Amino acid sequence: MSPEDADDEEQYPAVVVPYLKADKNVDTADLAAEDSVHPCELSWKWIRVLDMSLLTGVIDSPEQVDGMPLHVQIVARRYMDEELLQASGMIDRCLKG
Repeated sequence: MSPEDADDEEQYPAVVVPYLKADKNVDTADLAAEDSVHPCELSWKWIRVLDMSLLTGVIDSPEQVDGMPLHVQIVARRYMDEELLQASGMIDRCLKG
């Protein structure tokens, strides 16, 4: 898609900061069940999917995601690219301790 074709209101700068890996010993199924407001339940409201069956049963156990990379995605307002990069550097340093 060319920049001329894109809708200006939908273009936001974003950065992905890698952070740890999934661990089946920490991210257990019972931990997800104890969460009263599971993040996935909130995010489904914003996903436009014609067939919701595509989303069910994709990940059934912690073993399926063990070792997969995790990340934090940071999105900024338009034209705030430099501030976004500066913030992502600070967040990266905080996550690494």
